[in-house]
Amino acid sequence: MSFTTTGMMTLTSDYICKFELPLFLEMKKRIHINLNNYHTWHRFERNKVKQRYQNLLMHQMPKEVIQGRVSLVFVMHRGDKRKVDRANVLCLHEKFASDALVKAGVLEDDNDQFIESTHYYTGEIDKHNPRVDLFIRRVHEHQNCKVSSTHLCG
Repeated sequence: MSFTTTGMMTLTSDYICKFELPLFLEMKKRIHINLNNYHTWHRFERNKVKQRYQNLLMHQMPKEVIQGRVSLVFVMHRGDKRKVDRANVLCLHEKFASDALVKAGVLEDDNDQFIESTHYYTGEIDKHNPRVDLFIRRVHEHQNCKVSSTHLCG
């Protein structure tokens, strides 16, 4: 991924596909998709939200199966300047989206044998289309990076 002078991301050849995901769902009421809300939802509501989210994502799915290891890149575009805990929002998007990719047969599984890494970024404010962009990047074998805690802290 590279950044242009305006801060917009451009896809490089290693990026397989891009999905546009909602920051919230319009159901009986507006449901903001984040971990704080998830913990307060009844299990039936959790399932309804996840199913609705996955149905929206299914319309964007590529027809082919993604072979090999990938990296997931999530970019959150908020609708306003309010502070937000990015990981609180994007961790739930990661779970819902990776489950949808497996359910659709695009990824064989969502474990670390197939998804090498996940990255969270804050994008630009978009008042008209607050969203999360998901980019799937192919990881080449020579790029596989095994990291140990002793290497990072030693």
